[in-house]
Amino acid sequence: MFIRAVTPTLVAAGAALALIAGAYGLGRWQGYSGGYSASQAMHEAARQKLQEQLFRLGDELSVKTMELTAMRASRAGASRSIEDEVRADPGAADRVPSPTSLQRLQRRWSSR
Repeated sequence: MFIRAVTPTLVAAGAALALIAGAYGLGRWQGYSGGYSASQAMHEAARQKLQEQLFRLGDELSVKTMELTAMRASRAGASRSIEDEVRADPGAADRVPSPTSLQRLQRRWSSR
């Protein structure tokens, strides 16, 4: 008799426990998937922002590289013209430089 009275109570308690466990599992799973989705969206937004920043920096680097190349070419041309002047100077082979040679040297070294 005791077992017959306890059995419906155990069944009801087991069903309630199963229902609670199911609700807990479902809520936890939905929370996990929702959290995972939110985390993925946040990661994607951060990645997009970083990618845009890298593209912008790459463009700036390209512009600076072109400017540097143009400046180096300009300096090389100026240096060549000064060296051509020195080669054309008849007194360039003397041990004592002439005043014009000194001026050329000053111009060359002041342009750096």
